[in-house]
Amino acid sequence: MATIAQAYNVFQQRYADDTQLYVTLSSTNYCDSITTLQSCLSSLHAWFCENGMALNPTKSDAILFGTSQRLKSMSGLTSVNVADSVIQLSGSVKILGATLDPNLTMGPHTKTLSKSCFHHIRSFKQIRSSMDHSTAVSAALGLVSSRLSYVNSILSGSLLKHIARLQRAQHALASLFFNSILVPDQPH
Repeated sequence: MATIAQAYNVFQQRYADDTQLYVTLSSTNYCDSITTLQSCLSSLHAWFCENGMALNPTKSDAILFGTSQRLKSMSGLTSVNVADSVIQLSGSVKILGATLDPNLTMGPHTKTLSKSCFHHIRSFKQIRSSMDHSTAVSAALGLVSSRLSYVNSILSGSLLKHIARLQRAQHALASLFFNSILVPDQPH
């Protein structure tokens, strides 16, 4: 499988049973790169079939990353062909738990993560009184803090409004144990 992608000069990333293929697009000649990617996908589909596996287009996503200006220059690109199925470009994709948008603003990721954290904080409030302090801290760290820590390195350089969402969740978690509202750090 790796040799097929290499033969087409298509980059790949694999983990578990997922494979990501990606190409770099030139704003002036992106159609050739898309054609190459689609040819690679066709060859991979044939390889999968020959080896008793399946490439499932219904579980495939496609996204175009770039600056707003670059994406506008490629506005004619709206889909790719995967195993004879047209896959529309998505507004976001989830990769290893991180939600990525076309401009990599991390806004959708922080919004989804914040919503999940607040859900778990609300649920945790209902059972907090039935636990001793040590058990409650362990449970809270497992349910919420671990979510906030996971893949947080991708947030480097994100807008403060996106980081503030996650800080609010972190402060809400802390207030469960300290019964006080923490004031967020002020930007320097």
